[in-house]
Amino acid sequence: MGSVLERLAAREQAASGRIEEIREQIAVLACELSQAEAELERLRIGRQVLTEMLAEDVEPAGIAPPAPAARASKRDGRRWQTVPHRSDDPDLASLPQSYRDVLEAMEDADQSLRSVDLCRSLGLGVKAAATEAMRGKLNRLVERGWCVSPETGRYALAPGVAGRMP
Repeated sequence: MGSVLERLAAREQAASGRIEEIREQIAVLACELSQAEAELERLRIGRQVLTEMLAEDVEPAGIAPPAPAARASKRDGRRWQTVPHRSDDPDLASLPQSYRDVLEAMEDADQSLRSVDLCRSLGLGVKAAATEAMRGKLNRLVERGWCVSPETGRYALAPGVAGRMP
């Protein structure tokens, strides 16, 4: 009977190992998906801006296009939040509040975090929509120099970045 239990325990351990490998693959793929989605969004915005600029060139005389500040975004009627590059404006106050909250939570943790960890610490829940949105914010912060990604799926403050305003 002991050998059967030992074989069963070995199979269980192998299955657990395979599950962990699959989870790591999912994390890598989720990161790649997030980067591809960000690239697609960037291209869509570029196309939209170019289309608007070309349309402005053929506007009939006397009809001015709406001012950029008056244009609403397509996301729930809210305006897009701009995240400046850290090299352009190193002041934390230039970031939208939601991004400052993320940096503050990262500073409190004092270690690299996953997007799901940040969602938990900010009270956003751990549903896929919240964690993917957080991953998008984190990738944007990395792209703009506010954070670093020391390993796939983990994020930390960039050197010299404080999570709180003085």
